[in-house]
Order: sequence, then C-alpha cells, then structure tokens
Amino acid sequence: MKVAVCDNDGAFRERMLRVLTPYTSISSADLFESGAALLEAMPKRGYDAVYLDIEMPGMNGMETAQKLQAIHPGIIIIFISSYTSYVSGAFKLHAFQFLVKENATKEEIVSELRRAEKRYRDDHYLYTFRYNATVAKVPIQKIVYLESKDRHLHLHTQNAECYTFRGRLDTEESKLKPFHFVRIHKSYLVNLAYVCRVSRLALTLEDSERTELPVSRKYQESLLLTYNTYITGCSV
Repeated sequence: MKVAVCDNDGAFRERMLRVLTPYTSISSADLFESGAALLEAMPKRGYDAVYLDIEMPGMNGMETAQKLQAIHPGIIIIFISSYTSYVSGAFKLHAFQFLVKENATKEEIVSELRRAEKRYRDDHYLYTFRYNATVAKVPIQKIVYLESKDRHLHLHTQNAECYTFRGRLDTEESKLKPFHFVRIHKSYLVNLAYVCRVSRLALTLEDSERTELPVSRKYQESLLLTYNTYITGCSV
C-alpha cells in the first residue's frame, strides 16, 4: 500500500513518517507540503491512501481531495486537521476518517492505518467467476452491481463493462456481503460504494450512466439501515 502525507507543517510530516514507516504493509510513505505537489506526483506514484491536512496555502485539502478522487476514485483519504468545522464537508466527500490534529495520538493514527489496510485489502480482492469457458477475475472495487435475468447473472463494472455468466444471485450475495454489497430486489445486488442516492422506491448509482434501480418493498428497511450504517462507518 502506497501512502502519502500532505501537510504544510514540516514537523507534523516528520512525526507522521516516524509513525508510519515501521509498518511492512506500506511499500512507501512520501511527504508533501502542498496539495499541488501531491497532485503532480499522483499519476506516477498512484497512492492508495493519503493523510491530508485541510488548511494549507494555495489549494486547500478539500479541493485536493476532490482532485485526488477524480484521478483515483478508490483512494482512501484520512483528513487530519485542527478545524472541526470541516467535518461535514469531509463526510460529503466520503472521506475514510477525520482526525483532530491536536488529539491524534500515535495509537489513534495506527488504529486508522489498520482500518485503512483492511479497506485496501477488501478493495483489491478479486472476484472470480467462469466467463466464456475461462476463469475471469474482476477487482471487487470495480463491480457496481449484479443483475439476475433469464437464469444468468450480469456483472456491471465501473468501466461500463458487462460480463454474463450462469449463477444464482443468492449464492453471490453470500460471497459479496462482507464487501458491502446489499440486496435491493430479487434481481439486483448492489455495491454500496457506488450508491449516491437512496429512497424507498429506488436508488441511483454513481456509475457512467447514473443507473437507477428499483428497490422492492421486501428490502426497503434493510437497505436504508445498511446504507446508513455504511456511510457512517466508512466516511467519518
């Protein structure tokens, strides 16, 4: 896992480096004093997680986070800031966590690192299925939803690709439930990471087509409860 720390406070950057360096799961931990410098390095380095300050000269952390997400939609962003007034904004950006800088102990930073590692492993888990007489593998994080139709499953990805193969949605639901997939209808299993709007009757997905799927009465209550738990636990 490649990690970056972006903060204009040099002493804090060095402190973070000392905390993060001992962890073997981190292949690299790079330091940046500005959002612009981080963004310049991002295409080449491809960071998986970023510890990001908010109040910085020039481009602030919120703007930087938005641009990072455009480059790498699955990036894990942990805001570390003295300004708690930004918590709501961080929530809207689907930040992984928000730490108050003055209260962020080594133990808390490490705890969030371990949670981020789990998210990273989950996101890079490969979903395996038989497709056109071969074994196909798709990263979990790229699956938007599965659709059951005519005794086949249709797997829809972030890149608007669709794979069709034989299977049962009940079976795939049990496999994918640990990765935040939720049943919304007898015919649909959805990745909560791509849900941008939910109502009792339908939900909208944040994919290339802004797909809208029906929510059946059977799954309404469980969907709303699971989705609220997900955004609370995964955002801030």
